[in-house]
Amino acid sequence: MFFGQSNNEIIFPTAALGIVQDITSNTQKFFGGAEKERDAEKYLPNNPFHQDDITCLDIAGGDKRNIIATGECGKLSTVHVWDTNTL
Repeated sequence: MFFGQSNNEIIFPTAALGIVQDITSNTQKFFGGAEKERDAEKYLPNNPFHQDDITCLDIAGGDKRNIIATGECGKLSTVHVWDTNTL
């Protein structure tokens, strides 16, 4: 878990989601979470989001602290670099 630009924002993973939570307003934004068909393969090639549990998360330094890198476990492990403002 990391603090975002201020101490009122925390960034953390849960399952295959990256979560940005404003602890003042108790609101959350999510990176990932696309629905898949029930019969779909677990791992799809070129998927824009994580398909398995996020096991690592890091945040870029600097004043804005809005660039996040997350990596996942699994058969087709990927690393995604995303912005907390645009997800």
